[in-house]
Amino acid sequence: MQLSSSVALSWALKAVVDLEVFEVFAKAGPGTYLSASEIIVSHHSPKNADRAAQILDRILCLLVSHSVLSCLPVMLKNGRVERRYGMTSTAKYLAKREDGLSMSWFLPLVLQKEYYTAWANLKHMVLEGGEVNEHSIAMDECEMDPNIGKIYNKSQYSLTTVVMEKMMEVYKGFEGLKSLIDVGGGVGTASSFISRKYPSIKVINFDLPRVIEEAPVIPVVNRISKPDKSTVRCGADQLPPKTARTNLDVAESEQRNCRTVDIRADEVDDGHIAKSTDSTAYREQSRRNVARCNDGTDIINCDHHGVYHSTKYEPKHSMRNFYQLDVIVMALSWGGKERDEEDFNVLGKKAGFASVKTACRAYGYWIIELRKSP
Repeated sequence: MQLSSSVALSWALKAVVDLEVFEVFAKAGPGTYLSASEIIVSHHSPKNADRAAQILDRILCLLVSHSVLSCLPVMLKNGRVERRYGMTSTAKYLAKREDGLSMSWFLPLVLQKEYYTAWANLKHMVLEGGEVNEHSIAMDECEMDPNIGKIYNKSQYSLTTVVMEKMMEVYKGFEGLKSLIDVGGGVGTASSFISRKYPSIKVINFDLPRVIEEAPVIPVVNRISKPDKSTVRCGADQLPPKTARTNLDVAESEQRNCRTVDIRADEVDDGHIAKSTDSTAYREQSRRNVARCNDGTDIINCDHHGVYHSTKYEPKHSMRNFYQLDVIVMALSWGGKERDEEDFNVLGKKAGFASVKTACRAYGYWIIELRKSP
């Protein structure tokens, strides 16, 4: 029953996000417990406050059952028990910060009505062996929608910031580098983190022309853009592709008639300032590009993947996250696929890398180092 009705959780959570309930808790301060009535009157002016509080209370109960919120029953003078709610460690990531960062941006992205048909036609992918979107909407058209692009930008900015803040504390693999190319670097969030900590590294943010053109200025990062349907031939010390870059098989990428583009650190004039954005165009580029590093270039990949053996399946939280994301990218993108550690080992060895290993972890994301020399 829980699985059959699980859609209720997603929409209940989206309603709470839209009502800015998490921001109410954040403003109230740590350890504060609020009733549904207090939440409503503090942030909204509903037509019927009592009825609104009753509805919100029922929604919040669902979130409590999933440990998104905590609940404290309080006995009132009239003998009635009032439920009061508080933040959990999970809820803190769903509250928007002053800079707009929040993991809640993924909800409106995944629940876009433009994607309904893709989900409804998921069975056709199984029966006919093709892409879901061949039977529904063209993903590229959805990605060009400015509203979807805006939500995608914010979700990727939030995710990258949260992960990179932690990665920069624990990962030392960038030390000693002279140059680095961030393929599909979006707004340059990851590149800016690296540049701030390692100012001696010449960082290049690579993405599609329309992504670079619309991006904010980042003073510490160089920029470069190339057409889509291209292959990346590296000329930097290391290349850190993001999650989606590893979501496409090499053979499939080559079947899309890609043309080669050379990217070298000396190709960017030092006077140029890198601009990029976490745009839906990134995934378009990621699906069609495949890195070819035949000049000794190493790759550092930051990806959300399972580091368990593929023959050992246990119902763990990390495993659930991994396969949930895998189904999402399969349904909503061309050739989307998440990979576990064994998949990366196979791909790395086929591509000619002598060493493929996981280096460190932050919030379910792992740094994977692919090196030409052991």
